[in-house]
Amino acid sequence: MKPLTVIAEGFWEGWDREQLRIDGTNEVGVGGGFVYKPGKAARLNGNYRYSHRTVDGYKTGNTPENPEAVGLVNYDWADRLRHKADLRFQMIPLDALTVALSGQYLNDEYGNDNLFGLKKNENYTGAIDISYAVSEALSFYGNYVKEFRKGAMQSAAKDDAFDNPATAANETTIGGFNPENYWNTDIYEKVNSFGVGATVQVIPSKLAVTTGYTYSSSKMDFNTINPNGAVKLANAAAQAWPTVRNRLQEVKTDISYTFTKNLKAGLTYVYEWYKLDDFTNTPAYMAGSSVENSTKYLFTGANNYSYDAHVAGAYLTYKF
Repeated sequence: MKPLTVIAEGFWEGWDREQLRIDGTNEVGVGGGFVYKPGKAARLNGNYRYSHRTVDGYKTGNTPENPEAVGLVNYDWADRLRHKADLRFQMIPLDALTVALSGQYLNDEYGNDNLFGLKKNENYTGAIDISYAVSEALSFYGNYVKEFRKGAMQSAAKDDAFDNPATAANETTIGGFNPENYWNTDIYEKVNSFGVGATVQVIPSKLAVTTGYTYSSSKMDFNTINPNGAVKLANAAAQAWPTVRNRLQEVKTDISYTFTKNLKAGLTYVYEWYKLDDFTNTPAYMAGSSVENSTKYLFTGANNYSYDAHVAGAYLTYKF
């Protein structure tokens, strides 16, 4: 039908890996979507995708090829089930004004057959984007994004030899981890981001300057529990972790010049400032009597607590 377009898809993606602890990954999936345009001033589009990633040749832990613990799998190399949905509504109430509302849901489940590691990551995102053209030579934009993320982590502290006469469980039957030393972490993160910017056509259709500022702040809370109640090792006891906060600011400027309708060149400069208020560098949460102390775990991916970055680049584009 003229105002409605329906889309269906199927896909496969394969990777061969070298000099890693896996041989490769394969991901297959299906999806569908739609685009609905009742008129020139409005547009609604959405899509959904389901995918399943499998891993070939993951080298098990506690071996020379993989010194990690048995049962622990890197989430980026683990089997994964993914559900992803996007929805966006755009309208043009005035000739010079464009407003868009968008949302996304993402649910990843990792390594159902693995004991330890990141097991689930669930994200909800909502955003509003506004652009306003004052004239052909000047336009402004602004946006706001709200994100809510939840992760689930399963961990354990390694124990010496153990035996449970009631169940006949020991390090031979279930591995070198006493279930009494299992501990789990639920990670809750809220992220707020906003940005503003402007584009100036210094020479119409030739020389353009775009500059923008973005600020993003995150708050992460952690809930740790011992799922099996009893704890044999002190470093397996669930810890009450403080809140972690981080902030990111970015300033970006782009200058481009259009030589012909097919050829354009430009220069870009980006300044970033990042600050992480982490608690894991304090004595209470540092590794204790040994480096195997498991009470410190964060899904932040940060090794540093702050940085300043200056990035400059140049580009040349040609359209055939």
